[in-house]
Amino acid sequence: MAWGIPGAPSNKHGGLDTVGLARAGFEVLKSQLRTGDILLCVEGTRLTRHVTLFAEWANRKRSTYWAFEQCGGQGTVYRRIVYPYENTSCRYLPFRYSLIEN
Repeated sequence: MAWGIPGAPSNKHGGLDTVGLARAGFEVLKSQLRTGDILLCVEGTRLTRHVTLFAEWANRKRSTYWAFEQCGGQGTVYRRIVYPYENTSCRYLPFRYSLIEN
């Protein structure tokens, strides 16, 4: 939804699932992350895949960042997250939407 991509197939909520987001974007380096990029886990099932919307670095060491994410039952939250994502076995990768200029 944050990237303004219509749903596929169209749905009232808009947006894509995590696999669709990976196809709509391209991987960037950690050092290239900027506001509006995402950290994305596409491994597993729809119950284990996840995405966070990067807002900004929370410290100079770039070990934590501020992000928006949707959590079951809580809606959208804005919180500080340990890079790339806290205590998970899933590999999170930074992505940028393909229609954003470098």
